[in-house]
Amino acid sequence: MHLEYLRTAEGDALWKALVATREALDEAHERYQRALAAAMEADAGVNGERAVRSEGRAYAAALTKHSNAAMAWLSYVDTNLHPKNGGGRSLSI
Repeated sequence: MHLEYLRTAEGDALWKALVATREALDEAHERYQRALAAAMEADAGVNGERAVRSEGRAYAAALTKHSNAAMAWLSYVDTNLHPKNGGGRSLSI
């Protein structure tokens, strides 16, 4: 495998974005679960419903961002892992 072809500024930025969006997704998921549990545990009323909806939208947005970052990374890997005709760059790791 030619993993050295992935070690570029663009590759590093895409990988960092993937990691950051995964962390944000995990945090959003935890907040959503807490809001849902709180709303179900007690008679949270309108405020509990609002919290669940709000955290649900935030969770969906985080999921979309992570999905986009994953697709960008996977596309980058697909394009750069095996450069055609030896045209890729090799950087020391």
